Amino acid sequence: MRGAPFALLPVLAVFAGCSGLRLHEQPSLVLDGIPIYGSVEKIPEPTLRAAIVLDRSLLTSPASKIYLIDVVSRAELHVYHTPRNPRWKEYQIYKRVAGEWRVQERVVGGSIRFP
Repeated sequence: MRGAPFALLPVLAVFAGCSGLRLHEQPSLVLDGIPIYGSVEKIPEPTLRAAIVLDRSLLTSPASKIYLIDVVSRAELHVYHTPRNPRWKEYQIYKRVAGEWRVQERVVGGSIRFP
């Protein structure tokens, strides 16, 4: 019976590798209380702060809280205004164009199964 937990490790590794942002992954950086994941080293801190300031200036409702930021590349950020959920994604895409962050499309989607 002791070998049973070890037998499940490969299965768990497959499931853990399927998601982009893992639920228990530690952030690479925390800035203004916002956990930031991904390739944080590609973007200077003042540039990240500029994206946060822009996002906060555009959204003034209570739902505008930034739960996390995912640095996709030096020119693209995904800003999440909802808590992490393995079945549902909702984020705003920001792209850096000519040295400034620009709002792109909002992504909403997931795979919620109903009985």
